[in-house]
Amino acid sequence: MKPRYLPGIITGLSVLALSAFVAFVNLSAKPLTDTISPSGSPATPVANGSGSAQGVGGSAGPSAGGGKRGGMTTVVDVASAKLGSLAAMAKLTGEVQAVRTLKAYPDTAGRITETVAAGTLVAEGSVVARVDPSKPGSRFEPSPVRAPLAGVVVAVLLEPGANVTSSTAIIEIATLADLDVVVRVPERWAADISVGTSAEVVLTAFPGRRFPARVRAADPVIDPVSRSKRILLRLSGNLSRVEPGMFAEVSITLSRSESSLIIPLESVVRRGQTDFVYVIEKGIARERVITLGLFSETGAEILSGIKLGDLVVVRGQNLIRDGSRVTVAEGKK
Repeated sequence: MKPRYLPGIITGLSVLALSAFVAFVNLSAKPLTDTISPSGSPATPVANGSGSAQGVGGSAGPSAGGGKRGGMTTVVDVASAKLGSLAAMAKLTGEVQAVRTLKAYPDTAGRITETVAAGTLVAEGSVVARVDPSKPGSRFEPSPVRAPLAGVVVAVLLEPGANVTSSTAIIEIATLADLDVVVRVPERWAADISVGTSAEVVLTAFPGRRFPARVRAADPVIDPVSRSKRILLRLSGNLSRVEPGMFAEVSITLSRSESSLIIPLESVVRRGQTDFVYVIEKGIARERVITLGLFSETGAEILSGIKLGDLVVVRGQNLIRDGSRVTVAEGKK
C-alpha cells in the first residue's frame, strides 16, 4: 500500500469511531423531568395511593395529568374559610390644601419695593408688601399692602421691582387651622362616596403616620373629560406640621360587611365571567363556583358556593384542575 493513501484511511476510521461513540451515548441517555412546588423550589416526593414515591407535577389546563386518581400529586397552599368583617376600600392620591386662602392686593398702582417671605406668619391687617405709586419728579410715598386675614404666607406672587395695578394680587395667605385633602374619585366609585364618608390619609412627609379624615364636600356632577368627581376631605388629628401642597395617599371606605364568610382574594380564580375556587376534600381538589360580595386587597366575601371551614387553595391553582390529587404544603394547613 502506498503511503499516500494512509491519511485518508486513518480519517475514515476516526469518523466511524466517533459515530459509534455518539450512538452509544444516545442509547444510554434517559430524559430528566424537574418537578416544582407552587413556590418554584424543587419539589419533595410525596407518597401516592400505592405507597410509591411520586414527584410533584401538574399542568394549568384540561390535559393536566393531576386530574386522574393515581396520577401526580401537587403541593398547594391553602386557607380556611372564616367568618369576619371586610371593608371595600378605594385607594386614591391627592394634595393637602388650606380650607381658607385669600390674596393681598395693593390700594394703588405702582412698583413693588418690598415683600415678606413665603412661610411668614402674619396677623390680619399687618403689612405684607409695599408699593411705590410715585412717578418721576413726584414725592416718594410707599403704599402698604395689608394681610386680609391671619395665617401664613403660602406664596409670593410677584417680586420687588414688578409693576402692579390695584387688581394685581401680590401675596397669597392661608389659615392653617383647618386643612383639606383634595382628590378626584373615578366615576365607578362616585356613587359610593358621599359627605360624611370616613377615610384615612398617609402623607409622604410623615411616613407611618395615619391621619383620620372625612368627606366634607363633593362636586355635584362628574367631569365629562376625566370621568371623575372632585371631593374634599377634612383632616383631623395633630396637624401642627402639616402644610398645604403635601402629597397624600387616601384610603376611603366604600362599604363594609360584618360576620361574612371571608377567604383570601388570591384564592379566587376567574374564567370568563365565572369566579371559582378549589376546595380540598380528602386530598382531592374540587372546583366550586362562587358568588363574590365585597372584596379588597386582604380578602373576598363569599355569598355562596362554599361553607365555613372549607380549605381553599391560595397558591398552586395553575397546576391543578377539578379532581387533581393534592397535598397541603407543610405548615400551611
